[in-house]
Amino acid sequence: TSTSSYSVDFNPRRGKLEKDIANHERRAKHVLRQAALSDTDKLLDRDTLMEVIMESQQRWLGCLMLPVTILFFTFYSVAASLHEDVASSHLLEAPVRTRLVPPLDEFEDATPDMLQGVSTIQEVYHFIETTYLPFLFQQTDSLGVPLPQKEWGTVYQYNQMKGMVIM
Repeated sequence: TSTSSYSVDFNPRRGKLEKDIANHERRAKHVLRQAALSDTDKLLDRDTLMEVIMESQQRWLGCLMLPVTILFFTFYSVAASLHEDVASSHLLEAPVRTRLVPPLDEFEDATPDMLQGVSTIQEVYHFIETTYLPFLFQQTDSLGVPLPQKEWGTVYQYNQMKGMVIM
């Protein structure tokens, strides 16, 4: 039987076998090169040199980042220490908040004397006249004794209103 050159070249088994042989040949050359280089004292493998250089470069970059890391930590520490003292702010603001927005029981409804009970314009004026102004602009102490004029606007005996009031 005659075979064409096309059918002979198109043998899948032969192509796979040739690829396997080429792979093994390439690996054998690499092993022989490694063995030859390991026997000499003066030659180094290019791959080994590249690995050493890359590792050295990564160490150097790590050393360069050390001052940046220390600087970042210092700035963060200073910012955290200068941050507002939340506990003191809460202790100062809690009585005022409780007076203007008192906590409600489960079935209790808000009244116009409380900020959460204000929903109409008339209730806004009622809240300002009965709760807000008497609380922030006190002219008597807790016993009803008139305060000297320089102590007007004292809130809970530790804070005095000065300047504008923003609601």
